[in-house]
Amino acid sequence: PSRSGSEDLDVRTGREPPSGWASLQGLTRVPLPVAEGTTSIYATGKEGGVGMMPAGRGLLQWWFDVPWPQSDRPGSVLDWLRQRFEQWGPPMSELLGVISEDEIEPFAHAWHHVPRHIASRRVVLIGDAVHTIPPVFAQGANQSFEDAWVLTRALDATSAVDDALKRYEKERRRKVSFVSRGARLPMLPIYGRVAIGRAKGPLIPGWFCTAAWRANMCACSSTLPLFGGRRGWRPATGPGQTSGGRC
Repeated sequence: PSRSGSEDLDVRTGREPPSGWASLQGLTRVPLPVAEGTTSIYATGKEGGVGMMPAGRGLLQWWFDVPWPQSDRPGSVLDWLRQRFEQWGPPMSELLGVISEDEIEPFAHAWHHVPRHIASRRVVLIGDAVHTIPPVFAQGANQSFEDAWVLTRALDATSAVDDALKRYEKERRRKVSFVSRGARLPMLPIYGRVAIGRAKGPLIPGWFCTAAWRANMCACSSTLPLFGGRRGWRPATGPGQTSGGRC
């Protein structure tokens, strides 16, 4: 009997171990100006991170990234959040004043090592099967899209499926390993410490943050280096063509 190849892959089953952090989140209609706009907000501090993203028609996607114990959890999550972020000003304080206890849904952050092999014979791993990572880089969905993009292009480039899967593995494992290692770092506490100086002003200038984030995106992407140049990302010049350059 032939082997499918799945037994050669380090496939994990069941829930991944929690990282000790969680996003306490919700999607609700709130009477706040940010819900009616088109600008998202994410703020960090020693207490954690708070994000707000308008979803249209008065709906707001909001979340609190906080250390989250596996035991001895607070009886009232809302009261716990209000106490933890009591020093924060608007719109975070306003948000905590209008949401309710039953609107809060915990999403535990999880992480696991990227397997040594992500393709074997006719079996290939993509998405969370390869890179279950916390959302601190906002790269979980992005990396899954890139997996599908690279795999599709590899299969389109040759009729030899085994060669295509080897190409996919070579390209994607290196990229997702970089993202996975970075996402394992205590990024939220780091963000909180470097974002505010002694005078409550930014320690890092905006231009540097933009350049650093841009470089990080290029380092973890299989697609951006194809479509970008040093002065910005440009679209393809025509069907099946790229504009060249480096990100």
